[in-house]
Amino acid sequence: YGVVYADIIVTDLVNNGISHSVVEFRGMDQNLLARYLADIAGYVDSSDIDKGIPSEKTYISIDIVGYKYSFIITPEDLVEKKDNKLVLPIKLSNVISIKPLHYMIFMGFHGNISIVSITNSSGTIMVSSCTEYVLLLILPIGDSGKIVLDNSSIEPDNVVEYKWGDIDFKAYKYIISLGNHTISYEVRGNYYSKPVIDEIYYTRDTLGISIDKPVYLINIVSSLIYRVFIGPIVYVSILFTASTALAKLLGGSSSKIARVVVTGV
Repeated sequence: YGVVYADIIVTDLVNNGISHSVVEFRGMDQNLLARYLADIAGYVDSSDIDKGIPSEKTYISIDIVGYKYSFIITPEDLVEKKDNKLVLPIKLSNVISIKPLHYMIFMGFHGNISIVSITNSSGTIMVSSCTEYVLLLILPIGDSGKIVLDNSSIEPDNVVEYKWGDIDFKAYKYIISLGNHTISYEVRGNYYSKPVIDEIYYTRDTLGISIDKPVYLINIVSSLIYRVFIGPIVYVSILFTASTALAKLLGGSSSKIARVVVTGV
């Protein structure tokens, strides 16, 4: 695999950054190549020399407090910004990031979502779906929330408590019937803590290349000198020697024919 240095931005349905999502890259053989933790705004700066991302087609997964989305990306998915920086934009249209570590996720959803209003504590959306689906309201334990469906408060069908990134979470699961609905949410509490995630830097950890290693710097300089100065000279010398031998076999002026083979004139 090669390497490309690009920033990654993970956004939700309304283009808000999804805080602290975990972005993983895997080869087509499913081997783990890199893992990065997005910041509070859903941004990953992988342009650092030790980081980077694979430059070939790879699997990518986005982990939002334990709920993963996987798909394939290619170099064509990279976007060049005005400042010539490369960006990998990732939008998850079935996620609403209420505020850091507080989310609504629509699972098995096939339909349309229209935003009426959204704040970091409450919001209302219009939903139209041709199938039944699951709505998850995910909050840190200690904070609370509720869902109102068509102007009536509803109880969750299931509640799951779990730990992710060294933070305790609670997921409220609601089964929503098909059709048109108005869904409102309300969230109380402002717990926040940066998740603890073991990152894997692609360049440093997977490729084993580090700019801090003197040997690596020597290899870079040596490779550059060879490619720019020594390599072309050696190549021309070999080609001229072979051309001279060929000219003798043809019975002509060896130096003239060799010059034509090497330079084309």
